[in-house]
Amino acid sequence: MNTVNINKFIIGYLILSFLSGFLELGTVILMIRDGQPLYYVPLIGLAYQLGTLFREPIGLASWQYYFVLLLSVIPAIFGSQFPVLLFLATLLLSIGIQGVRGMVSERQTVSTFVKRVSRVAGFACSGFLSWQLLPTVAGITLLVVLFLGRDLQQVQKASIRKNLRLGSLGWIMTIHQSHYFSYAYIIPVLLINYHGVDPRISGLFFCIGWLSYISSRRLFGERSLERTFTIGHILASITLAAIFFFSNRSLLILLALWFLTGFGGGTVYCLRQLRERSITDKSDLDSWENIGHVLGILICLIILGISETPEIVFAVSSLIAAITCMLFLWNNRKQTSAML
Repeated sequence: MNTVNINKFIIGYLILSFLSGFLELGTVILMIRDGQPLYYVPLIGLAYQLGTLFREPIGLASWQYYFVLLLSVIPAIFGSQFPVLLFLATLLLSIGIQGVRGMVSERQTVSTFVKRVSRVAGFACSGFLSWQLLPTVAGITLLVVLFLGRDLQQVQKASIRKNLRLGSLGWIMTIHQSHYFSYAYIIPVLLINYHGVDPRISGLFFCIGWLSYISSRRLFGERSLERTFTIGHILASITLAAIFFFSNRSLLILLALWFLTGFGGGTVYCLRQLRERSITDKSDLDSWENIGHVLGILICLIILGISETPEIVFAVSSLIAAITCMLFLWNNRKQTSAML
C-alpha cells in the first residue's frame, strides 16, 4: 500500500474517532440539556454502546455499513420530536461509525495515544451537538467513506461470530469496564445540574478525567503490571467513594476527584499486556470490553430505577472497582499456586 493511501486512512480514522466521541457524549449532554428524565441519560449511552458491541459478534460487508448510515439520517432528523427516534438514530450511527472505523483501523499506523487524543477532542466539542447537527454526523461519516473511495471497499459477506473466548482476564476486563460505565455518563449530570456548568463546555470538563486516563501508560510504564493495576483500582475505588460523599460540595473538588479516577481506569492496558504474555489465557478482550460497557450502563439503569439520586451510582461504582481489584489479586494468586 503506498504512502498516499496510508495517509488517507490515518485522516479517515482520526475523523471517525473524533465523531465517535462527539456522538457518544454529545447525545448524553443533549438529554441533560433538554431536561429529559434522568434515566434517559444512561439509556442514550446504552444505544451508543450497543452499536459498538454490534460489530464484535456481527460483521457486515462494507456496503451494509453505508446503508445503515443512510438509514440513520431519517430518525436523526425527527429525533427532537420522538425520543425513541433519537435512540434509534444513535444506535444506527454508532453501528455505522464503528463499523467503518473498524475497517479503517486495519489499514492505518496511528499510535494508541494519538487515537485517544482524537477521541477526546470529540468529547471536548460534544456540548455543541444539537438536533440540527445530528444528521450531519451521518453525512460527515459518509463523506469520509467517499474520501477513502475504492481503497475502503471490502468484498466480504456478513458473518456472525459464535465463539468469544473467555478466560480469567476476560472476566476481569468485563468487570473493570462495567465499573467505569456504571458512572461515566453521570459525570455530565453532576457538572450541569449540580454545579451549573454550561452544557456547551461540559465536554471540556469531562475531558479532565480522560487526560489522566490516556496518560496512565506513559506515566506508569509496563513494569510491575500487577502492582500498577492493583494500585490503580484501589485509587479508583477511593476516589469514586469520595465523589459519592463530596459530589455536590464544590466543582473544584469534583474535578480533582474525576481527574484522579482516570489514573485507575487507565491501567486497563495492564490487562492487554498480561494477555500478550500469557500462555494459557487468550481471552478476546475487545469483545469482553464492549460487553462490560453495556453491563455497566445496565447497572446504572438499575440503580437509578431503585433510587433517582445519582450520587448512589458512585458508591456502587466504587464497590465494583474494589471487586475488580480483588478478582485480579485472586487470579494472580491462583496462577502463582499453579506454577509451584
